[in-house]
Amino acid sequence: MNIAGLQYEIIWEDPKANFDVITTMLSKGNKKDIDVVVLPEMFNTGFSMNSAAIAESMDGPSIQFLQSIAVTYDVLVIASLAIKDNGHYYNRCVGVTATGVEFSYDKKHLFAYANEDKAYTKGASRVVFDYKGVKICPLVCYDLRFPLWSYNDAEIDVYIYMANWPETRVHHWSSLLVARAIENQAYVVGVNRVGQDGTGYEYNGKSAAVDYNGVYSAEAYDQAGIMESKVDVEALKAFRRKLPFLKDQ
Repeated sequence: MNIAGLQYEIIWEDPKANFDVITTMLSKGNKKDIDVVVLPEMFNTGFSMNSAAIAESMDGPSIQFLQSIAVTYDVLVIASLAIKDNGHYYNRCVGVTATGVEFSYDKKHLFAYANEDKAYTKGASRVVFDYKGVKICPLVCYDLRFPLWSYNDAEIDVYIYMANWPETRVHHWSSLLVARAIENQAYVVGVNRVGQDGTGYEYNGKSAAVDYNGVYSAEAYDQAGIMESKVDVEALKAFRRKLPFLKDQ
């Protein structure tokens, strides 16, 4: 399985402008071998606590845009955005294919330091989705700090973290991506953003793909661009057979 992570500067609270950025990025180069496209946290607005103003429905323009990507490139698209559902606001991760929304996950760990817990309702359950024979667990930003939420009790092959992780703590981001890969004997793909958001926070990306042995297989550094990485399930299974640490959890 080939995964493409898009690292870009999210234009503050302007979904249409961000749609244009993403469309331009994907139009460049050959994407015929890509199976999954991952976008940063709150891909269409940036990490805004203005939930009442930016939240959309599950059939709103941002979901429709994600489905258009899925149709155009025949991929699974994974992204998070603000969603209003039954009177509550969620930082919701969705997985979208050409046929529609395949799964959704509401961010469990809300970043109280930025008042996210006041703007959004936390999720209650994790999602593991099987796509083309690969078990994917999508998680969102702050979730990365809580290893029990990533606990590999479901033979997960790849964890995907989408984030708006600021430059001031990017060392934590890079270190924790490796830690989650090692402790869970799984691939980890972390997709962050670059640039400055509407609150003045700076982001320097450092999106990365880490293999089951904790080794970087791809990195986007601090510039906008597409990071491509590969998930080899057979190699992963062979590694777990050789070093069956998960059985001793």
